[in-house]
Amino acid sequence: MNLLLFMTIYTAQSLTTGVPSISLLDEWEVFKTSYNKRYASRREEAARLSTFLANKEKIEQHNAKFDRGEVEFTMAMNQFGDLTREEFAKRMNGYDRAGRMKIKPSFFGNELPIRAYPPGAYIADLFPYGAIPSNVRDPDDYLNEAAIYVAPPENVQLPAEIDWRTLGAVTPVKDQGDCGSCWAFSATGSLEGQHFRRNGSLVSLSEQNLVDCSTNFGNNGCDGGLMDHAFLYVKVNRGIDKEDAYPYEADDSRCRYRTDEVGATDVGYTDIPQGNEKALQAAVATVGPISVAIDASSDHFQFYHKGVYYDPTCSSEELDHGVLVVGYGTDKLTKRDYWLVKNSWAESWGDMGYIKMSRNRHNNCGIATAASYPLVK
Repeated sequence: MNLLLFMTIYTAQSLTTGVPSISLLDEWEVFKTSYNKRYASRREEAARLSTFLANKEKIEQHNAKFDRGEVEFTMAMNQFGDLTREEFAKRMNGYDRAGRMKIKPSFFGNELPIRAYPPGAYIADLFPYGAIPSNVRDPDDYLNEAAIYVAPPENVQLPAEIDWRTLGAVTPVKDQGDCGSCWAFSATGSLEGQHFRRNGSLVSLSEQNLVDCSTNFGNNGCDGGLMDHAFLYVKVNRGIDKEDAYPYEADDSRCRYRTDEVGATDVGYTDIPQGNEKALQAAVATVGPISVAIDASSDHFQFYHKGVYYDPTCSSEELDHGVLVVGYGTDKLTKRDYWLVKNSWAESWGDMGYIKMSRNRHNNCGIATAASYPLVK
């Protein structure tokens, strides 16, 4: 690296802001060490340094707005500090909005419906976590035919807040790495929660199993996919392996599914009415962790740290990232309603891997646009 050029930049900043306790050079070295950054050449490192400094300035400007009460969340430097917004979105956001409800016609020679299932009944309320009534036909047939979403009765009062982490239904935060497999982490998270509610045991499931083995269902491994496609794969495959038997590799590989290492199964999935935050709240409260897709393309999201996230520029239709809603509540300081969302970018991102996203603010970032959960019997 051209140290003279770097020190010129550093000196210019020091003259206007005062000498910081840690120099920019030290900050850059700490950043590289903390996140194990390696660059192929000095030219590449110089380019990454330039991006790092630009991101650092964005973060500081945003946090100054927070201090003035103009925004309600803070930002912080993290492992994505050397990526531009465009690079970040391309690398990390793998939700395939364009592929929603498109499924390849065969899997190991078995014919599949092109449209999977229509939006299913609210089966958790029709048959709450117990035996399915004897007058109901086979659940698979029922789910194939159900097309009406049945919400909880109006006289059922939902809790003001819920956090499925405290109830034992959420595994620790995971890390998708340099792979657009967010959809797989969202899907396993929802299935882990449903398996816990049915069986009382929390089993970490294999995202790599989905990355490697669900391509015939419309998913594309590290190049993107859909949670619903993952749920359908698990149904037809009659299971998904446990994470410890099929560990994550952050890369596409051959399918190595083992029938003797199954951690969970499902019988299909239910799509929650599009854009309906009240329906999403009911599902989170009565069903458990719910898979959702959001617009996470903003650099505000890239460097989110704490507070209730709201982005007026967010799209409710152009979704690019799969995450998991594990609860909801109201912020005690700002009185803002929020969704408690588990991400798959390690604990070094956000608030220990989580983000509070705005709730009841016109479906901000599309959090209720493509919500679904697997059905486990």
